[in-house]
Amino acid sequence: EDTFTLKNDGARHALMSAAVLKLQETSSSLPIVLQGDAVTAFEGQNMLAGLSRLFFVPWDAAVIGAQYTGTFDAEIE
Repeated sequence: EDTFTLKNDGARHALMSAAVLKLQETSSSLPIVLQGDAVTAFEGQNMLAGLSRLFFVPWDAAVIGAQYTGTFDAEIE
């Protein structure tokens, strides 16, 4: 599955745009950057304070069963 869990640890809601998701399968692997059309699932989404949300992001290169770590950045209103 190409699902990602995001959590808003802040005290205010966050309305997201211009998302960039950087992923790595291992600490020594090169990062994979997903942005633009690849991350439209995040565009305009509202993350309520203190809650987590699951997002589906289609990604053909994902390895089934692999666990990825990474960073998420977006413009927040």
